[in-house]
Amino acid sequence: KLYPLLTKVASYIVKLFDEGASTGWLHPPSISAEDLGLKDHYYWDVYWSIAGLWSMVKIAEALGERTDTEEYINLASMYEEMLFKDLAAKTTHAGFFHPTSPNRLILDSGIGRSLVAIWPLRLLPEDSLLAKELVDNAWKYVYNGGFVHKIIWRAYGSYITMHLAEASLMLGYRDRLQELHKWLIRSSEPLGHWCEAHSVKTLKGTVGDYPHGWASADYIMLARNMIVHENYNSSILHVLRGAWEKVLREIDVEARTRKGRVYVKTKLSDNVLEVKLSTPKYNEVILYPPIGKNIVGIEPRESVIEYDEDKAIVESGTVELKIRYD
Repeated sequence: KLYPLLTKVASYIVKLFDEGASTGWLHPPSISAEDLGLKDHYYWDVYWSIAGLWSMVKIAEALGERTDTEEYINLASMYEEMLFKDLAAKTTHAGFFHPTSPNRLILDSGIGRSLVAIWPLRLLPEDSLLAKELVDNAWKYVYNGGFVHKIIWRAYGSYITMHLAEASLMLGYRDRLQELHKWLIRSSEPLGHWCEAHSVKTLKGTVGDYPHGWASADYIMLARNMIVHENYNSSILHVLRGAWEKVLREIDVEARTRKGRVYVKTKLSDNVLEVKLSTPKYNEVILYPPIGKNIVGIEPRESVIEYDEDKAIVESGTVELKIRYD
């Protein structure tokens, strides 16, 4: 029943690209992310639009709408190619960093908004140079563990900090993830919610909605992804990548992924992590020791393809392992 309404949304996205072309860019000037500055062209808008069309691909495919599926694939692919060609030209000219706007080729804290390309939109592969550049440059605006948005807010951004935490997790920056997570815990209210922006001096809410539903939903996804998450194209499953010792004392999680359901159960004692894991078929299933620790041994070895001190690659399916670490 909702599909006809969703096709109207997709048509509106296409209209935005058409209107953008008449103004010399991909989208018309916008204030949709009001904290980025004055009405202007912004990459933020385009990322969300392209992700919306890719979502329509999945919806149309699931409903058996073959003609629509093909059309949305063509549109999303075309606009994505246009976006990355534009970014390639702009980043080369600017000295290779991701600008907030094609008209503002300077590095500023608006870069935090473009982290959505890594998470939650999953438009950038984790191993791409642009993804690494995004995260590394966004990190320049981290102060005492939180992302400080210096445009308009001049305050910590709660869900921008969460997006940076997610992106750090996806790229394997485990220490950065832990630092950002500590800030999220310090700045949260007793019921587990955040303001849109928090004072750099007091950590109290200053700007925007409060409590902020988006931030709370983002944190739920972050907590889940710290235990189980897939890579950009769902060929690799990462397990316990964002967990440290205290978290791993006892976990019992069933999580849905694009390929099916994953079950993880852990028990930790005396530098030994016991893991029971059940997964669908992946090219790789990667299991991690607690953050800051090194693997020194695993048993039994039958289901372990290979391991080093940082991680173990294990077989898909059901496995039970004991990981010794120091």
